[in-house]
Amino acid sequence: MNNRLEILKKKAIGKSKFNAYQNHFRDFSSSKHIDLESSENLLQSLNFSHSSEEIIDSENNFIESELLRKLYKQVDEGSISYAFTDDFEYCGVYLVKTKEAIEKSFRIAREDYNHTFFFLEAASKFFVRINFYDRSHLDFPASFDIQISENY
Repeated sequence: MNNRLEILKKKAIGKSKFNAYQNHFRDFSSSKHIDLESSENLLQSLNFSHSSEEIIDSENNFIESELLRKLYKQVDEGSISYAFTDDFEYCGVYLVKTKEAIEKSFRIAREDYNHTFFFLEAASKFFVRINFYDRSHLDFPASFDIQISENY
């Protein structure tokens, strides 16, 4: 019962955030919204054995990231991922093409309120977290902090 109450509270908060949240995913060639409950089930048991990180001091695009460029080359055209920002907790996730998630990742991280974008490959082969630090960040101004987690 308590879990159901928490879901209802999150959904109520999500109603006020949803329009801004879905704007991040409007320009994908195809996107499917996954509701809050299903999203929580998808994301609750993530466990990866290896992580790689890098910081890119640029506001341009993913091509400048060695990690994202390598991942982009490895991903099939038909690959799909669950894409989301920190507001997934209230709004759920979106199912999108993985290559598009990589292509749009810097823009979404820059535009998101919390400056974070995530995507999880649908078969849980990898998980990507991208943080954008704005110009006021003391250590890494105008930089992207990229982490890719995998099992191998």
